Amino acid sequence: MGCAAHPSLAPGEYRISGELRGVGGAAPRDALVILTRLEDRASRPLVKAPVASDGHFSLVAPGPGDYSLWLTAPGHPGQQLYLQMVADKPALSLQATLATYDYLEDIDVPSIVGSWNGFNPYMAEFMLAQPDGTWVFERAVEGDSVTYQLLGLTRDGRAVPGPQAEGYELADSGGYRSRVSVREGRVRIVLDPRALSRATSPFLVTFAPPYASLDRINALHARASSLSKLAWHEVLNGRLKRGQKFDYGTLPQELLDFARGSHPFPVMRQMAALDVLGLPVYAFTTHHPGERGEALAAELLQLLPANNPRWAMAPSGLGTLASLVNPSTVERFWMDAAERNPEESVQAFALSTLLEKASKEKDTQRVASLVDRLKPYAEKHMVARATIESVSPSKPRDEQAPHVVKGQLAPAFSAELLEGQGVVSRESLLGRFYLIDFWATWCKPCLGELGSLHAAAEKFNGRGGFTVLSVSLDQDEEQVRRFRAGKWKMPWMHVFAGFDFQAPLPAAFQLESLPFAVLVDARGNVVATQAQLRGEELEKTLDALLPARAP
Repeated sequence: MGCAAHPSLAPGEYRISGELRGVGGAAPRDALVILTRLEDRASRPLVKAPVASDGHFSLVAPGPGDYSLWLTAPGHPGQQLYLQMVADKPALSLQATLATYDYLEDIDVPSIVGSWNGFNPYMAEFMLAQPDGTWVFERAVEGDSVTYQLLGLTRDGRAVPGPQAEGYELADSGGYRSRVSVREGRVRIVLDPRALSRATSPFLVTFAPPYASLDRINALHARASSLSKLAWHEVLNGRLKRGQKFDYGTLPQELLDFARGSHPFPVMRQMAALDVLGLPVYAFTTHHPGERGEALAAELLQLLPANNPRWAMAPSGLGTLASLVNPSTVERFWMDAAERNPEESVQAFALSTLLEKASKEKDTQRVASLVDRLKPYAEKHMVARATIESVSPSKPRDEQAPHVVKGQLAPAFSAELLEGQGVVSRESLLGRFYLIDFWATWCKPCLGELGSLHAAAEKFNGRGGFTVLSVSLDQDEEQVRRFRAGKWKMPWMHVFAGFDFQAPLPAAFQLESLPFAVLVDARGNVVATQAQLRGEELEKTLDALLPARAP
């Protein structure tokens, strides 16, 4: 792949130019190139430049320095490039081909987020299947237009712009949102999965001399970004069980080797270290048995000290590094990051980690002190807010509400069934086995269990009176109805508790997280919970505990 010639430079000018290609080698439409500080997102631009119809672009950088260059175009995942421009090399030229979205062949139930719900994935709404194979979403909204993204279409679970679009809006991640008009106070969005291109191609980039040495780190970074999204999606969908690690192949070792090597632009070694430390569900001690954890931690800390602002790009990498240091120095490690790093996001992450540690150790005095230190960060940083809430006393519960304990009676409950099917209670279910399953359409691990749950419900239906009672913690009943109109019909009893863990039924079971499942026998006793009722363990547990069918 060759590189485009660089336009002539004015005195004192630092220019970045190049050529961008998309699907099939064509220049992507409505593409935009964005220059930011190295540690910033695409939403905080220093300079923006449109990509011409022939694929060429050019922009002037503020001067020498460390930058991120974001290559963006509708229909493609946005890609971040690491750049370091130096004073005696004022011209940087590159040629890149954007990757394609890896669409699923078999789409279960697509969901949608938009400007009407703040693009909150926990408030995603499901599209309705149509007889012609399309999916439709319709709702009342305010304003003349809305923007939206679709979920559930790609292998890595990322939010993507829908094909129905009158224009696009750039998102923080470098991706796009589709814009459509509102007519008579309603928006109607149609998705035809057959119109999605299943052709796939990877991201490619080549830098011209004197910056050709940037090729390698940016190729590694593109792989790390793509695989990290896939790893998180596997976790959220329950495909990676507790203790399992994602298979990154040779990538972690390649990044580690790059971080340890020499490079004309030293900051790129730091970027390699950040990328490898930021890989989710990856264990250094398991995959690098020849490495001494403390020695490796010291080596990486020398390259990337706790006070380095680059940690803002991947604060979770501090957690990976903390797992390698001597346990006796962990507290000091986190305090260094909290007190010496100039970035607020890093300070908030470090203090949140220390607060979680103090809470687990039941050090109430330390918890109170750290909560006070963390409160100023809570408004701007979700990690601070969530950590404070997690260690604060919960809302008062009924002191008589029992814990869910195997061998003891299930908590007493009574609730109205959806669709006017009456009332269900512990007493009404005496004489039959039932699985009570707390779930929500926004809970990815919950959805990952539905295949096992459907198979078990069909296989064991009627054995010992076996049935399922699903309790939804969604925002509204319509979300449940839309979801059940898709692939997973869930043909059993349903209760809607709302998005409230303190609603009567979740509170009776002292629910704290999803998914949560309990198997109750014919006498009303709890006989199995959680791990025994997940995945392939579900059928094994039911087969062992349910009475045999009458001959």
